[in-house]
Amino acid sequence: MKPWMAPFAGALSGFTSFVAHAGGLPVQVFLLGIKLDKTVYIATTVGFFTMINYIKFAPYAAIGFFTETTLLTSAVLAPLAVLCMALGVRLHDTVNQKTFYRVCYTMLLVVGLKLLADGLEF
Repeated sequence: MKPWMAPFAGALSGFTSFVAHAGGLPVQVFLLGIKLDKTVYIATTVGFFTMINYIKFAPYAAIGFFTETTLLTSAVLAPLAVLCMALGVRLHDTVNQKTFYRVCYTMLLVVGLKLLADGLEF
């Protein structure tokens, strides 16, 4: 991957994140392609999607996305998110770089196939 591709991957991720909650693929493909250290990769991903989610907040509020149901669902799932983050930290410390990248590429393939299958069911 070339550095000049970063803005395109970021813009595409932002757009697909807003319209379909599927923003991970473009930026993940870019970040995996530049072969960052796993800690830098994770930190970059967390920072990027934290920014994206803050940017999406106002438009989502304006279109009425935040309902009692969505907020309740978020509250119920919040403890699971914390548990998964703790598991991720533990795995980060035990998994080597090569295994980490293999898992990332495998998950990228699985998610890509799932999104493709969903798109073909229109």
